[in-house]
Amino acid sequence: MKICDKADADAQIEYYKQIENLRLKQEAAREKLKELKDETEDAWEDLKAGVESAWGSLGEAVKSAISQFK
Repeated sequence: MKICDKADADAQIEYYKQIENLRLKQEAAREKLKELKDETEDAWEDLKAGVESAWGSLGEAVKSAISQFK
């Protein structure tokens, strides 16, 4: 195996790890949105904060993934 082949394989492994991380964050955001839909008005502020946090985490993960593959 050549060095460049190993580097390509390592980059591909990292790429798939980042994709899985993004999927997990997306699922967490989706769950928060589902909770939001199912909750009453009284819990709106708590859920709003949770959704905003999940959305922010997803955005940061996307930025991180993009920066690693530039």
